[in-house]
Amino acid sequence: MSTGNSINSHSIERVLLIDDDRFSLQVMRMTLEKAGITVEAFSDPLKGLETLKKQPKSYFSCVITDYQMPEIDGIEITRETKSFDPCLGTIMITAIEEQDIVKESYRSGALDFLTKPVNPRDLVKIARDTIKSTNQHRKESETVAGVEEAGREGSGITAPLPSALTENLEIVYQPRHAVGGDFIIGYEKNEYQLGMLLGDVSGHTIKSALLSSYFQGFIQGQTSTESNFLHALSNFNKLLYSNNEVTQGNRSSLSLCHFTIDRDSRATEMTNCGFSAPIVVDMQGNVNEWTEGTFAIGWFDNIDLCAEEKMTHSLAYLYAATDGLEDHANDIEVNAWSLFHFLTKNRNNKKSVDRILGNARDDILAVRYQLKKDQEEDATSLPQVIFQNEYPGSAIQQVDKIQKNFVESMKLALGTSFDSRRHDITLCIREAIINALKHGCQSSPNCSATLTAFHLEKENALGVIINDPGSGHDFDISNRKADLETDMPGDAHLGLVMMSELPDDISTERNGSYVRMVFNLKSDQQASTSHFLPASFLNQSSPIHLSS
Repeated sequence: MSTGNSINSHSIERVLLIDDDRFSLQVMRMTLEKAGITVEAFSDPLKGLETLKKQPKSYFSCVITDYQMPEIDGIEITRETKSFDPCLGTIMITAIEEQDIVKESYRSGALDFLTKPVNPRDLVKIARDTIKSTNQHRKESETVAGVEEAGREGSGITAPLPSALTENLEIVYQPRHAVGGDFIIGYEKNEYQLGMLLGDVSGHTIKSALLSSYFQGFIQGQTSTESNFLHALSNFNKLLYSNNEVTQGNRSSLSLCHFTIDRDSRATEMTNCGFSAPIVVDMQGNVNEWTEGTFAIGWFDNIDLCAEEKMTHSLAYLYAATDGLEDHANDIEVNAWSLFHFLTKNRNNKKSVDRILGNARDDILAVRYQLKKDQEEDATSLPQVIFQNEYPGSAIQQVDKIQKNFVESMKLALGTSFDSRRHDITLCIREAIINALKHGCQSSPNCSATLTAFHLEKENALGVIINDPGSGHDFDISNRKADLETDMPGDAHLGLVMMSELPDDISTERNGSYVRMVFNLKSDQQASTSHFLPASFLNQSSPIHLSS
């Protein structure tokens, strides 16, 4: 269903309204039109998105979308809207029991949210606030074009990082916008501890840049004293929240992740506010994900600030990244940590980096910090994560897609080295992931298996770990191999027997619910884009435009 004034004047306050519930759609449309707001309403979300993209960017002033809809949900609509026009404000409508969605909607770019049943007064007020915010962002966006170079020079790593931190730190920083953006702060908290803070400011306007600069100055002032960081952060949250209340629809927020690292033991405490969950990898290549934490700074008056600690005696690395890394990895259909590995290995090859980053939508900031303390430990012998993903058992229906994503990720991360064992690795990965999803997870959407890959640079080897929650298998693989050599072998577990023969090293735990394989690669060439082109690019009908 589509209704609304078709006048093509960009001065009209026009709302795109999407809700598959036709009754709710009609009520909200009438409420907004009664308040003098022009509405184009759609019960089909795909038609709503199609209409949005057919119009000039200035045509709509606000998008209001329900979260729970068939074919495409409100989170994806918000992402598509931001991809089409970063200045266009979006409001998410959720049910009371869907409040966990609020955090994801903010990360996707929603400016505000409403709960069902929608209060008419709240609907009009928030719509007007969002329209005001959209118009303001569009004005600022025009100004941004004139300060692009200055903005780039003033973002990112704005202060020298202490050598005690950088000697164990690998940083990838790829700014994609003029102002605002991601940043990292490092400092020596005291003689026993180091501090590291990664941040991501919402938006890429002049206001975002000012907020970023103000916050960095505020925090650097706090770190020069013995002030309690969590207390200082709580005070800044209240300050930003109060300012957001005054400016209403023109809200700002900060996603950040703070680490306190013990100089000697490397035990690490983390405080996470709306940031992508960091990961840690142990000496065997196993990956554990840290918690995502509380809401971003500035959205609510009070947030639960606490520090989570991890002991590091068996850990090799800590990884953390702003969401720009994962967003672009998804766009080019590879794993985020494969993209990170490629960027670290090709930092001096601007042509290759530009080709892969293409028209990335957001800044990329990612770090890898070495937690292994022994000075004698060669960093090249530590496992560097190049793939990490979790799949529900129901993903057994998408095993071809999983395999393709893994292969494309390895091609990007390892270049021609992967080609030397591609056939063996692909056979083993496919067999192992099918086994984990079908048998370990019983094809259930409520159980998940993980697939991890790591690179051992010194040995030029690829390690792969598949872990599922099942009980494993009740057969002895040695006996099964012997059975295959008889005149009348059975036909069960042939894939698992094959998988046990192809890797250069294989170990299992929990009767095969946990499998770790290592493949020695036959070339030490660095990753190269000469043979890799993201699958998403192959589907484009227009030429690829590379960043300068």
